Amino acid sequence: MRKKALDSDVIHSAFLINGTKMHNIMELVQAATDRAPETEALVVDRARLTYRTLAALSRGFGEQLRTLDPTIGERIAIFLDKRVETVVSMLGAVAAGCVFVPVNCVTHLPKIVAQFCFAIADQGGALKR
Repeated sequence: MRKKALDSDVIHSAFLINGTKMHNIMELVQAATDRAPETEALVVDRARLTYRTLAALSRGFGEQLRTLDPTIGERIAIFLDKRVETVVSMLGAVAAGCVFVPVNCVTHLPKIVAQFCFAIADQGGALKR
């Protein structure tokens, strides 16, 4: 039986940042939010997000992703170009206990389709809506 991804689940690896044990990149964002919530965290073109906003949007995406009932470590393909939503979705996938897989949208369409089909086959051929 596959285990659902939950906030309370233990992540297997950790790393130290300034003496603090972190388990994933979302924890780094949350630590920065706790230290300086109004500091700019992300600037893409004209879009500017503070750490507080980035953390809130990412957690919101993660909560929505959890409604799809992912398992811990499940791969989530992110098909976006370089913009704020890409970073939010990547962090949100991590917040949901998943692994993000960026798909390069600059690549030619046949290669994108091949990458997508390979990813679906690697997941056992199942798509979730």
